[in-house]
Amino acid sequence: MRFMAYSIYILSLGIFAFSALQSAFFKHSDLANGISIALGGLSIVLLITAFILKKTCEDDYLAEHFAYQFKAMMVMFLYGLILAAGSVLIASLLGGFDQNALVSLASLVTPFIVLIVIVGIVSFILIIWFLYRNIKGLIYLSLDKDLYPQENG
Repeated sequence: MRFMAYSIYILSLGIFAFSALQSAFFKHSDLANGISIALGGLSIVLLITAFILKKTCEDDYLAEHFAYQFKAMMVMFLYGLILAAGSVLIASLLGGFDQNALVSLASLVTPFIVLIVIVGIVSFILIIWFLYRNIKGLIYLSLDKDLYPQENG
């Protein structure tokens, strides 16, 4: 079980690192897109695995680690879905404009810039939060510590 906890932490960090590299360097590579789809499937498998393992080891401190992993991956998964749905919505809105209607397109530029800045800030905060949670989990797991120590009182 301990190996599974380490594996989920490390694989989720690896998926995150590859996604960052792919978006920075390999935007139009078919191989990178295929690997990204495979890693997306793997992240869903990791999410399900963490959920199942959390239920199977209720009395162990590892259950706390699996619950911790599940929460972090679920937040990132939901954020990815919201981001993808928003991207499709924006693309469909922009695709529906007439090419000659530059006035209406120009009136949308400022809100889109504001939206992009807000999405960028939220993405940055979530990335830092996700890295923090995974690194904290790895450190606490290697030290055999509880993530949420119980107060004696």
